[in-house]
Amino acid sequence: IVEALSISRDLEAALVEKLFSKLGRSGPVAVAGTLQNLAGETERHRSVFSAALDAERARVRTRP
Repeated sequence: IVEALSISRDLEAALVEKLFSKLGRSGPVAVAGTLQNLAGETERHRSVFSAALDAERARVRTRP
């Protein structure tokens, strides 16, 4: 499960980075707020995901 979580985290990061690089900073002003909200939600999701991955790694390390 650790490997699956790691791969999922990396795929999500790559996809989000690709999306934001396509949009760039010169996009319409009207979408700026939406992009800021999306960036904030993405960061929160990454934090939760990273915490789950860390917890699973710790669980695996302590398993007899």
